[in-house]
Amino acid sequence: RNKIFYMNGDLRTNGKFIDCFGFNSTLPSIRNFDPANSDIHVYNDWVVNGTNLNLIENTSRIEIDSGYFNHYNGSYFPYHFVHFNAVNNPQYLTSDQADSLMFDEVIFNSKDGKMYGTNGSAYCKFAEFKGMGLVNQSASSNVNVYVFDTLFFNSVGTIFGNDTVRNYVEFDSIGNITGNGHYRNAYFFNNGNIIGDNLFDTLTFNPPYTYRLGS
Repeated sequence: RNKIFYMNGDLRTNGKFIDCFGFNSTLPSIRNFDPANSDIHVYNDWVVNGTNLNLIENTSRIEIDSGYFNHYNGSYFPYHFVHFNAVNNPQYLTSDQADSLMFDEVIFNSKDGKMYGTNGSAYCKFAEFKGMGLVNQSASSNVNVYVFDTLFFNSVGTIFGNDTVRNYVEFDSIGNITGNGHYRNAYFFNNGNIIGDNLFDTLTFNPPYTYRLGS
């Protein structure tokens, strides 16, 4: 099991394909990480401590087969593509005490995907949950604040918190929104529940389904 332990110094992948069991960079030492345009294939878990880490802007793709992605601490981390590929087990993208995690694309091909964390923020241009999907685990005041341009739920989808969707969110199955978010366009193609003081520019329901608005 060939794990990568990146503890200090500079790491430049130079566009090479990387295949490993796990990627671990948890010491708060000074690191400069340039994944360039590499494909990084991780069988299990990606775990990174952002304290004293400089992540250089890149066009890499991180593929996680069966584990999770966890980033904690620090500010401004321009990741590019992150894909989750498990067939049967849940997968998670978590971040705690980290501000301005940036993703161009996050795709959960797994049957159960979750994005959550506390006391941080993240921006994602495009996110898709092909199985059940969850953004945040509750509407507590300390959960992460997420900003998406476009967000798709192909199966049952749930959003908690004070999140923002700049273009649109689409629920192809049962959709649930709880919190105080701002959604430019929200499309429901099955039953839905909307709870809290959310703001919608356009809210689209479709017959013959049932929709519940609550406080």
